[in-house]
Amino acid sequence: MSAKKHTKAYIRTTILLIALIFTGCKERPSDAGKIYRRSASGVVLVSNRYYYSVNAGGKILYFSSVSAEGELLDLTDNIDTITGKAHTTTGTGFLIDSHGNILTTRSVARPEIDGEAAAKAREKATGQIKNFLENASLQIIRQYNEISSRMEAQKNRVALQNSHSGNSFEDLYIKSKQLKTLYNDYRKDIANIENINGDELIINCASNVHITFHKSKTGNVKSRIACNVTKVSGMNNTNLAVIQLKSRRTPRGKYKFHFLSKKRGKRTMLETAISKMRADRQARKLKSGTELCMISFVQTPDTATQAKTIKAQLSEGVITGEPDENAIAYTFSAAAASNGNPVMNMFGDVVCVNAIKTSGKDTTVYGIPLNHIKGFLGLNR
Repeated sequence: MSAKKHTKAYIRTTILLIALIFTGCKERPSDAGKIYRRSASGVVLVSNRYYYSVNAGGKILYFSSVSAEGELLDLTDNIDTITGKAHTTTGTGFLIDSHGNILTTRSVARPEIDGEAAAKAREKATGQIKNFLENASLQIIRQYNEISSRMEAQKNRVALQNSHSGNSFEDLYIKSKQLKTLYNDYRKDIANIENINGDELIINCASNVHITFHKSKTGNVKSRIACNVTKVSGMNNTNLAVIQLKSRRTPRGKYKFHFLSKKRGKRTMLETAISKMRADRQARKLKSGTELCMISFVQTPDTATQAKTIKAQLSEGVITGEPDENAIAYTFSAAAASNGNPVMNMFGDVVCVNAIKTSGKDTTVYGIPLNHIKGFLGLNR
């Protein structure tokens, strides 16, 4: 046998031995503490300061929220005014790739108005908007009349003194022209509102999202990193969204989560092949009693800023009942959970995303399953 054939035989034998070793050495479940230490750097506290806009036939107005009776609160057409009255919500997110993409829930990235309140708002909104515009136009008239009186008084003063009116009169004249134009615009908007019903109003949420990494110092301004909301699910049963760091780059050393699937998210073909050989599919199957762990931020805006260091929290639980395609029930408490935190099996695979649903005084904690996550992210293709 030639040396070349000997070499080929040696290589084949070595590969076969490696395959046998890894096939025989099935990977074993880890413990929650190890998973936390390995992956917590990829979990982020998401903070969103938001308000809503409504497009009424081309006229854009803003409001902070909707009351239970359907009233648009803090209704205004001034962007600076509504920015000061914006609400803040917080939740959790986690890195899913090297491009700074972070998976979280829609209720964190783009909070929705409660369905019943939204329906009432659409019934009442056109009337409320019309009243707002009527009142605004009346204010314009009062300002116009005041300036007109000042202009008349100045003209009389100039006539008595036989002098030039100066820049002050010119400024008042320009202001009066601006007010007249603004008044006419308001009257046109009011006329348009007469022909619009609530279903034609376009309501959007304006989000200003920042994230903070695990173990960041709260006093450090650089620890709050701006993000863009890049994708939001439009399906009622898929409360998911993706936000992205504006740099579009995941910082070095931050953990990137992978999902429970045949493609483990490994970086090389060899690592993927080895993981497939070692993977214990049976142990990974989700069923009643399966042990889980999750990493979350449960701080409110106040406690998050009061703490010296932002830290993610580890919780352990088990699945209760057989998982279905729409939700996974488990023993995690609402006090230890937040919207958007990753829920993992004891192998470190993300098996669902935690979500919190509130109805009156009742709060439900559940997991958004992988079929919804993969469908939303386009991983089923």
